[in-house]
Amino acid sequence: MLGWQPDRQGHWRMARILFVDDEALTLKLLSQAAEIIGHTPLTSNNVESAMAMIVNELPDLVILDLNIGGYQGTALAIQLRQQPTFATLPIVMLSADPSLEAQERALQAGADRYLTKPVRLNILLEVIRDYTGQ
Repeated sequence: MLGWQPDRQGHWRMARILFVDDEALTLKLLSQAAEIIGHTPLTSNNVESAMAMIVNELPDLVILDLNIGGYQGTALAIQLRQQPTFATLPIVMLSADPSLEAQERALQAGADRYLTKPVRLNILLEVIRDYTGQ
């Protein structure tokens, strides 16, 4: 979805971005970055609540940690890609692991892009703009 979008009540809004990470500080920093450019951040620190938020909140972009409290973010990406409703939902995978192997696992699971932590603010904002059009 690109540009300003109507929500379920018909009000126009910027994009909703779901950040999924088990580190509270990372969630806070990512959320603040989204707010800087006017988006609505949604946050989850575990896969179960992330899936519920995806179903109920219908985010426009998911930025997902590769490892979330012992759970592989790739499993969530695979689960989303198997559901027609979310097959095209943009997923950006984050990880402190800079290896090509980790990047390949993320992309094979269905991530559209892979970023390494710590992610630079300008790179994060560029990625958000690329996938939301804003």
